[in-house]
Amino acid sequence: MSNALELQLILQDFPDQAAFWQRQRTTWADPTALVRDHLRDHAGGRTAVTVALPDHTALAARSLTSGDPLLTRVLGGSVLALLAARATDRDEVTVFLPLPAAAGGDLAVPVTIALTDDLTGEGLLGSARAALEEASVHLDVPLHALLDAEETRPTDLMLAVGGCLTEEDASARGCPLLLDLRLEPEGGSGWIELLYEARLFSGATAHRLAESFVEFMGLLLKDPAQSVTSLLPATDFERSLMRREFNATSAAFPADRTLHSFLEERAATTPDTVAVVDDGTTYAQLNTAANRLARTLRSRGIGAGDVVGVCVPRSPRMLVAVYAVLKAGGAYLPVDPTLPANRIDYILGHSGTSVVVVTDETAHVATGRTAVNADDPAVEASDATDLEAVSGPEDLAYVIYTSGSTGRPKGVMVEHRAIVNRLWWMQRAYPLGSDDVILHKTPFTFDVSVWEIFWWSLAGASVVTLPGGDERDPQRIARRIADAGVTTMHFVPSMLHAFLLYTTVTRDVPELSSLRRVFASGEALAVSHSEAFTRRLGSSAQLVNLYGPTEAAVDVTYQACTDVDTTRAVPIGRPIDNIRLYILTRAGQLAPVGTPGELCIAGTGLARGYLNAPELTEERFVPNPFEDGGRLYRTGDLARWLDDGTIEYLGRIDAQVKIRGYRIELGEIEHVAAACPGVVDCAVTTATNRAGAVALVAYVVPGPDYSQTRLREALAADLPAYMVPRQVVEVDGIPTNHNGKRDLKALTRA
Repeated sequence: MSNALELQLILQDFPDQAAFWQRQRTTWADPTALVRDHLRDHAGGRTAVTVALPDHTALAARSLTSGDPLLTRVLGGSVLALLAARATDRDEVTVFLPLPAAAGGDLAVPVTIALTDDLTGEGLLGSARAALEEASVHLDVPLHALLDAEETRPTDLMLAVGGCLTEEDASARGCPLLLDLRLEPEGGSGWIELLYEARLFSGATAHRLAESFVEFMGLLLKDPAQSVTSLLPATDFERSLMRREFNATSAAFPADRTLHSFLEERAATTPDTVAVVDDGTTYAQLNTAANRLARTLRSRGIGAGDVVGVCVPRSPRMLVAVYAVLKAGGAYLPVDPTLPANRIDYILGHSGTSVVVVTDETAHVATGRTAVNADDPAVEASDATDLEAVSGPEDLAYVIYTSGSTGRPKGVMVEHRAIVNRLWWMQRAYPLGSDDVILHKTPFTFDVSVWEIFWWSLAGASVVTLPGGDERDPQRIARRIADAGVTTMHFVPSMLHAFLLYTTVTRDVPELSSLRRVFASGEALAVSHSEAFTRRLGSSAQLVNLYGPTEAAVDVTYQACTDVDTTRAVPIGRPIDNIRLYILTRAGQLAPVGTPGELCIAGTGLARGYLNAPELTEERFVPNPFEDGGRLYRTGDLARWLDDGTIEYLGRIDAQVKIRGYRIELGEIEHVAAACPGVVDCAVTTATNRAGAVALVAYVVPGPDYSQTRLREALAADLPAYMVPRQVVEVDGIPTNHNGKRDLKALTRA
């Protein structure tokens, strides 16, 4: 008889017990799992960390338990539940606890404990005891067989008392963390020994967990009447560490400057220095051309704070157009002429844009609006001197539209002061010289383009542009690097992978020795990307991992990829100048070191908000409870502090992803798809191939009138190409989990 059949027969014989464990299994579907430190196999099996209990804690534990095996397990289990809740930011956790010998030997049973806001220490002890006793009377069902049959691993955490369970027991149940509580029967000594799998967790994490266990036991025994949830946020020491060390970012920068003022300064001091390598345009020539176009814009009524569309292909003309808008006092709104007409119309209409800078080939975009043609010879007749400034550091510099969860894109408003701070940090951290050349290859509808367009002007360096579309061609990128002597550039990680692969396997690759700095952002940077970069370019160039949302002036963290730990994810690093980062629990408290939470941003780099969307602005830009009068931007990203003060990115909390650097709300795609005739329901998720590239996949529940061709046409009509799912899969229905929420993992497994 097979194990599965035998289990089924036993469950039939004990229906009440089967129902009990079935209820427990619904909570196991979302295991109590800690974030792994190591993503690759790491040397070593189980390693032990031992932390002594303070004498007063050990004495209090002996006084409470009086040596009773059940009470000792209840105390240890309560403390372990607190540890699990803190480490995972969950209010319901599962841990394996050992049964006393009289209740079933040293069998470990999974116990689920809810930590409600009003739960006291005494209540926690009572809940743990009730859960353990209830499990002990439902053991006619072979629990080990039930777990094995379901291949279920409810939790990472197992408690032992006095060595009653071994690392073999923990491994059999899939628990990489075994905490063994030892209380000497005489005297006041005691300790906790943590046996952890070193291939998954670092020594620093293990020490932190063991020390937290000891801390929690002391607090629980000292005041059993206190609320246990008050013990879960960051400790006073951690709060001080985050404030005094992790967020010690205060730095001077020219807060009174505007973006275009640096070009004007260089044009006055080094007029003959080449600014744009493409055609040899000097600083003086670029400044003059921008002045002339700016006066034309002024004559069309553009002034401080006005949003001006710019629909000019990537080229020296585009640089002139962007600088001209700023000099006129306006904020530039990049418009991609390859977008669907519906989306362009929405962006221009929603932003209230009445004037659009175009060229002969993009003039159609401005239909119904005032078009200022950068190719118009009449522009050359305008006055070429610098204009009187009408905008200041608190005025808007640009508006960039990003994907929106409501089904429509949203415009992020960034002021001069915010982006000047960002660029000043970059120049301080990675100083350019007059011989440096930045490659501007990023579509200017993506915020990374901002530093490509402006950074060089702070240093008297140069820029070279890559023709539109070539940013997807490694061969053309390599040729441009070689021909222009590019020293500084950016890659989205998936494109970095493609570029490095091309330069590795292709013969006659152009010379790339001019490269000194390569920045990566827009997606998670994989360890494999960093390793490949080191092999191919590491002897001459530095790779830097950047992170940041459009709502915080491009980037807020940085991590140099030298000597990275190849067994773990590449961190996003530390906050840049004048940026402070907070990682918050679901309750809005500061998350302890190592605990995942929502990454929130404060400081000089914050955007003003969303254009013509006050409710959304109020939702995402909230009062900062840690800084009087400050604001906090909620990124929706999951992250955690590491022990060294760097941050590890863990993914999105909501359904937003980044693909090729573009931030995409999956809900926006679902909104468009659901409106298509014949679509009953739709869910959009992502899939990652072996190279680490992320692609969109749409799961569609078709109705009688469904046509995949019509769906693809509808998506292409309303969405940019990067938001159209590469694959459409027809399914009978969108699965849900035990909470009734969409189970996208089940879709991908199917």
